[in-house]
Amino acid sequence: MRLLRLLLVVGFAMTLSVSAGAGSIDLGGTFFNLTGVGNSSGAAAVPGTSPGLVQEDVLKGWVQAVFNDSLSLNVQVDGTFNTAPVLPFNTLLLYANADLLNLHGSYQLNGTLRQFQFTVGRLVLSDFTTRVLSHEADGVSMDLEFSGLSLNVAAGYTGLVTKGASTIELSKSDLNDYTNSGVNFASPRVIELVQVTLLGLPGQRLAVSAIAQQDLRGTPLDLADGSAESLVSDGSTTDEPAEGGQVNTQYLGLGMSGNIIANLYYDVFSYVESGQMLSYQSGSYQNILFFAALAGGGLRVFLPGTLSSVIGARVLYASGDPNAGSVVEGQSQGFSVFTPISRPTLDNVFSPQLSNLIIAEASYSLKPLSKLQTGLQADAYFRPTTGAISEPGLAPGSTSSYLGSEMDLSINYSPLSDVGTSLWGGVFVPGTAFASGAGVQFKTGLNVMINF
Repeated sequence: MRLLRLLLVVGFAMTLSVSAGAGSIDLGGTFFNLTGVGNSSGAAAVPGTSPGLVQEDVLKGWVQAVFNDSLSLNVQVDGTFNTAPVLPFNTLLLYANADLLNLHGSYQLNGTLRQFQFTVGRLVLSDFTTRVLSHEADGVSMDLEFSGLSLNVAAGYTGLVTKGASTIELSKSDLNDYTNSGVNFASPRVIELVQVTLLGLPGQRLAVSAIAQQDLRGTPLDLADGSAESLVSDGSTTDEPAEGGQVNTQYLGLGMSGNIIANLYYDVFSYVESGQMLSYQSGSYQNILFFAALAGGGLRVFLPGTLSSVIGARVLYASGDPNAGSVVEGQSQGFSVFTPISRPTLDNVFSPQLSNLIIAEASYSLKPLSKLQTGLQADAYFRPTTGAISEPGLAPGSTSSYLGSEMDLSINYSPLSDVGTSLWGGVFVPGTAFASGAGVQFKTGLNVMINF
């Protein structure tokens, strides 16, 4: 906690000193409130049996200091109170975090390189799908746009992000830190990202992405100061089911999106993952190499003459392992469980980690009034193998692949340009893969967001 306070003070002092030389300063903020009820806590041993209050309040403040047409300083900090976080092992959160604290430059150029942009400091790293990586980090990002392609090169360190703002759960140590009140920071990892997007295809977009992350636990850059937990070591003959080791992963992705005909659009993508970790087998911990896959595709039809309707369909696949007792460090040698770097949110109620899953989705939205929009989404969840998923409650020894189905409804209304509201709800009906005691899960609430 002492280091966290020091970082906040240093960051604030740097912001004041740098902003003093700005040509103009703009500032503002956002207040977000969510109030609702539900019984879909992932921490419950038997899903759908623990109703409770869903409450989240977030206050954000931002400052932009503009030095000239090309250079600016961007700062955004927030404080969050949350009784029902996305991650299942948290039950209550109260934290502050710096979402942005960076220097951004953008320069228009003449020649083969048409535009150059850079960001240095606290930023968000994300791949072109945001399903493998979308996470805050401290580092640098550079964007170079040529006549036929754009190139993004970025790298960052996640170990200074406040723990409550993190969604990384690649190792058992990551999970243990979320339940340890003495840990203030996120999983300490270095992430590198290179993405190339081809711009010369009429009506089409082709993207190639390469991502790597290295686990820095057990090194001087491990700032999880309250953890004090030991890592399993290569060759150890003592099985430690609750403890883990370093987990390093790499991802290579390819995606394409664009127009098919008229108002019909598509997108497809795939990722291949490789990873290295320690696994207890044959009486000792041994280094293993595993591979995994993620793929997806979708169609969207825009009907502007029918209340601005949009009809969509999507399928996602994330590989699993029939021998895995957990999606966290549950991989075995060879083709196994896919694990993204950051955990995406899939639905309002049932939102497991994107591991050992097949999701079929259909959606429909319309805009009957200029300030009113409604949406309906239905998802069916399956598991491609009989191995574990991230959520509890599966029937022991079950070979069923059907996890269940969810229906979500949302009504969004913006009475003013700086005020937005959303009334939403969702119901998840467990499938035959869950134990007989699992109940129907639900969550509903009202969101209000005010910009000032």
